[in-house]
Amino acid sequence: MKFGVGPAQVHVVGSLPASDVGADVRFPNLGGSDVAPFAPGPLLSVRTAIVLLLALVVGLLSGGLSYLAEPSAPLAALYGGGAACGALLLFHKVVGA
Repeated sequence: MKFGVGPAQVHVVGSLPASDVGADVRFPNLGGSDVAPFAPGPLLSVRTAIVLLLALVVGLLSGGLSYLAEPSAPLAALYGGGAACGALLLFHKVVGA
Protein backbone atom coordinates (compact mmCIF):
# COMPACT_ATOMS: atom_id res chain seq x y z
CA MET A 1 0.00 0.00 0.00
CA LYS A 2 1.46 3.35 -1.01
CA PHE A 3 0.76 6.66 0.66
CA GLY A 4 1.31 9.89 -1.20
CA VAL A 5 0.62 13.27 0.32
CA GLY A 6 0.39 16.32 -1.86
CA PRO A 7 -0.83 19.82 -1.11
CA ALA A 8 -4.31 19.15 0.36
CA GLN A 9 -4.59 15.73 -1.29
CA VAL A 10 -4.24 12.26 0.19
CA HIS A 11 -3.86 9.27 -2.08
CA VAL A 12 -4.24 5.79 -0.62
CA VAL A 13 -3.66 3.31 -3.41
CA GLY A 14 -5.02 -0.18 -3.00
CA SER A 15 -7.77 0.37 -0.44
CA LEU A 16 -10.16 2.71 -2.27
CA PRO A 17 -12.34 2.10 -5.30
CA ALA A 18 -10.85 3.34 -8.56
CA SER A 19 -13.31 6.26 -8.69
CA ASP A 20 -12.17 7.57 -5.26
CA VAL A 21 -8.41 7.41 -5.84
CA GLY A 22 -7.06 10.92 -6.07
CA ALA A 23 -10.11 12.53 -4.49
CA ASP A 24 -9.49 15.96 -3.01
CA VAL A 25 -9.56 15.80 0.79
CA ARG A 26 -9.31 19.02 2.82
CA PHE A 27 -7.98 19.12 6.35
CA PRO A 28 -8.71 21.86 8.91
CA ASN A 29 -5.03 22.44 9.68
CA LEU A 30 -4.34 23.04 5.98
CA GLY A 31 -7.04 25.68 5.60
CA GLY A 32 -9.86 23.41 4.39
CA SER A 33 -13.17 22.86 6.13
CA ASP A 34 -14.55 19.63 4.62
CA VAL A 35 -13.49 17.36 7.49
CA ALA A 36 -14.76 17.95 11.04
CA PRO A 37 -11.95 18.37 13.59
CA PHE A 38 -11.33 15.46 15.92
CA ALA A 39 -12.69 16.20 19.39
CA PRO A 40 -11.37 13.67 21.90
CA GLY A 41 -13.61 12.65 24.75
CA PRO A 42 -12.65 12.76 28.41
CA LEU A 43 -9.86 10.50 29.61
CA LEU A 44 -12.02 9.05 32.40
CA SER A 45 -15.74 9.11 32.89
CA VAL A 46 -17.15 10.70 36.03
CA ARG A 47 -18.18 7.30 37.40
CA THR A 48 -14.68 5.88 36.88
CA ALA A 49 -13.07 8.86 38.60
CA ILE A 50 -15.42 8.56 41.59
CA VAL A 51 -14.84 4.80 41.94
CA LEU A 52 -11.04 5.22 41.76
CA LEU A 53 -11.09 8.14 44.20
CA LEU A 54 -13.17 6.20 46.73
CA ALA A 55 -10.87 3.18 46.45
CA LEU A 56 -7.84 5.44 46.95
CA VAL A 57 -9.37 7.00 50.07
CA VAL A 58 -10.19 3.58 51.53
CA GLY A 59 -6.68 2.31 50.79
CA LEU A 60 -5.03 5.36 52.37
CA LEU A 61 -7.21 5.17 55.47
CA SER A 62 -6.60 1.45 55.85
CA GLY A 63 -2.86 1.81 55.36
CA GLY A 64 -2.68 4.75 57.75
CA LEU A 65 -4.64 2.98 60.47
CA SER A 66 -2.59 -0.19 60.12
CA TYR A 67 0.61 1.87 60.35
CA LEU A 68 -0.66 3.47 63.57
CA ALA A 69 -1.41 0.03 65.00
CA GLU A 70 1.97 -1.45 64.02
CA PRO A 71 4.61 0.94 62.62
CA SER A 72 5.75 -1.12 59.66
CA ALA A 73 5.60 0.61 56.26
CA PRO A 74 5.62 -2.59 54.15
CA LEU A 75 2.74 -4.10 56.10
CA ALA A 76 0.82 -0.83 55.94
CA ALA A 77 1.32 -0.76 52.15
CA LEU A 78 0.08 -4.35 51.83
CA TYR A 79 -2.97 -3.71 54.00
CA GLY A 80 -3.74 -0.49 52.16
CA GLY A 81 -3.35 -2.12 48.75
CA GLY A 82 -5.57 -5.03 49.72
CA ALA A 83 -8.22 -2.71 51.09
CA ALA A 84 -8.04 -0.53 47.96
CA CYS A 85 -8.52 -3.58 45.70
CA GLY A 86 -11.48 -4.78 47.70
CA ALA A 87 -12.98 -1.29 47.76
CA LEU A 88 -12.49 -0.97 44.01
CA LEU A 89 -14.49 -4.14 43.39
CA LEU A 90 -17.17 -3.05 45.86
CA PHE A 91 -17.57 0.48 44.49
CA HIS A 92 -17.53 -0.82 40.92
CA LYS A 93 -20.64 -2.85 41.74
CA VAL A 94 -22.33 -0.25 43.97
CA VAL A 95 -21.76 3.15 42.32
CA GLY A 96 -24.28 3.96 39.58
CA ALA A 97 -23.92 1.02 37.24
